[in-house]
Amino acid sequence: MEPTNQTFQELISNSVKYTVPRFQRDYTWEQEQWEDLWADIETLEKEHFHYMGYIVLQRKGQHDFEIIDGQQRLVTLSLVVLAAMKQIKNLVRQGMEEQENQERLKVLTDRFIGSKNPISLKVDNKLSLNRNNGTHFKSICSNLEVPNRRGLTQTNKLLQKAFQFFSGKNMGDTGVRIAEFIEKLTSGMVFTKIVVQDELNAYKVFETLNARGVQLSTPDLLKNYIFSVVTRDNNVPDEDLNDLDETWAEIVSQLGETNFTDFIRYHHNFQTRSVTKKHLFKSVRELAQTPGKAYEYLNSLSYYAPIYASLLNPYDEWWANQEQDFRPVKKYLEASACSI
Repeated sequence: MEPTNQTFQELISNSVKYTVPRFQRDYTWEQEQWEDLWADIETLEKEHFHYMGYIVLQRKGQHDFEIIDGQQRLVTLSLVVLAAMKQIKNLVRQGMEEQENQERLKVLTDRFIGSKNPISLKVDNKLSLNRNNGTHFKSICSNLEVPNRRGLTQTNKLLQKAFQFFSGKNMGDTGVRIAEFIEKLTSGMVFTKIVVQDELNAYKVFETLNARGVQLSTPDLLKNYIFSVVTRDNNVPDEDLNDLDETWAEIVSQLGETNFTDFIRYHHNFQTRSVTKKHLFKSVRELAQTPGKAYEYLNSLSYYAPIYASLLNPYDEWWANQEQDFRPVKKYLEASACSI
């Protein structure tokens, strides 16, 4: 679990495969983040390196990893590379150095997208996204074009817009210059990589880094575990999965990520025995070891989340629907809020 510094090129261009867990959050970056990233890329002209922060991976095999934290950055950098490759593809269409640029595309595909499976002759992607983004992202990788589909979800619209945003940037006017841009980009963006063996170690890493002011997403980590238990038998209908996903999103939305871990701890200590943050995730795993227990745990979180959120905010709409008995509590919370 020793952290190592690696460039994006070192992370992605070896014989490794990265998977976003099936139930991890969808792609969410928007134009503000794309513009910030592009500004960071432009600094490589002078500074040669730019630090991209931590990436937390869970090992699933010798060359297979799940992305526990860092998905948004890895996906967006991949979209920048894909946009640059599209510009080379456009040069081929225009008949500019056609043979050389086709060869460049082949080399770049093998290095950053994936190599062809000798049986299916389809590209095995180095980076695979979750169940909501996977197909759309793979289509962009395969065609270097925006898929012509109607009824896109909001998250896939963001993937599409990100690809279009970077496709509109000037990365060079020849195949050589665009390839040089890709080389500078991928060798200049540096991550601190942390590899963990299981969810428990991942939680410890999250808590340690969060304590140091590096905000990683504890809700995502717990969600991945709970949902992996629920779907262990692979017989959960998509409609039920969508309902679970919506329930989880509502829980996180009501609390916010900042308050989420405290809520999980208070909920746990109220329901069973008291534990410290250090032992919280391990104890939660023991509570939700079967699909039935995981459902029960999720339903309990859903019931208590609005109550906890209302205790943090005396002006929460939850109070309007409560009996007179709760009015003194509300007044006390209002007084406490005014005194802060």
